[in-house]
Formats: sequence, C-alpha cells, structure tokens
Amino acid sequence: MHNLEEQSQEVSTQGAVSRRRFLVAGTMAGLSAGLLFDSATVFAGQQPRGAGNTAYGRNLPDEAKRDPVYNLTRSRFTPHLGDQFSVLTDDAQTISLNLFQINDLNSLPVSRGRDERSDKELSFSLIFFGPLDQPMKQQVCAFKHKAFDQFKLLIVPVGSDDNVRFYEAVFNRLYP
Repeated sequence: MHNLEEQSQEVSTQGAVSRRRFLVAGTMAGLSAGLLFDSATVFAGQQPRGAGNTAYGRNLPDEAKRDPVYNLTRSRFTPHLGDQFSVLTDDAQTISLNLFQINDLNSLPVSRGRDERSDKELSFSLIFFGPLDQPMKQQVCAFKHKAFDQFKLLIVPVGSDDNVRFYEAVFNRLYP
C-alpha cells in the first residue's frame, strides 16, 4: 500500500509543470511574439509615430468633418483677436465675449512626418473675456461671429480680475 502511494506521487510529479517553468515559458513566448511584430501594434493597438497617423481627420467619420469646428484653426482666429463673439449659453442667455488671446499648447516633440507649424495650427487655446456681472459655468456654448458659421465650443472659466472674467476654449487635435 505504501508502494502504491509512492507510485501515484511519482506519476503526478512527472507530468506536472512547475509554476516557475510555466511563467518562464509564457514570458518567453510573449517576448518572442513582440519581436516578430511591432510591439505598439500588438500590445497597444496603435500605430507607431511617423507611420502616417498624423494626418488630421484621416479616420474621422464624414459627419464629424462637416461640423464647423472641424475647420477652425489658429490662423482662422488670429485676425479676430479683440473681436466680440456672441455666445449662447446652455440656459439660453446671450453674452458677449471678446477674443483676448491665442496660446500655444505644450505639444509632443516634432517627430518624423510632423511639422511644427501644422502642430500649432491644430493645438492651441483661445482666451475670451466677458462681463464680471454675468459669470458662466463650464459648458458647451454656441458661438456666433460674422466671419464664422455658428459653432459650439466647451468653455471653462479660468479666472477674473477687477473688471472682467476670463474663459478658455482648448483645441488639441494632435495625434501622438
């Protein structure tokens, strides 16, 4: 009887794989797969930098490309610094905001296939100011201006001084 138990243990240990061997084999298989394929594509489902993924709007649906915001770039706003925009809030108030400043956003270093000027066109923020006595919360507002079709932007209150309140709208369309 004692011999039967020994044989049983011997058979079960001969066919078993230790946890350590299993982990080592799995790790080696994963690393091997990573060497055969592009790791960014396999593990993250992303295209590597400089592989043609920097073209703005390349994978957007047509409906998104028809939205007026799609064509808003830094250079479209630059001639209108100081201009007044009529803003319709989500609670149906109309408030006048003036375009006060256009700021660069910190962006990724320019890589192969990317152009710094193009990046600045697509990655910027607008600072507007408005009346102190009509504070607005963070919200999506409809903007009107004679040089643009009506468009909607998310604006965020970013401060005030003794005379006006400041709001920011961010445009960041860069692909890493």
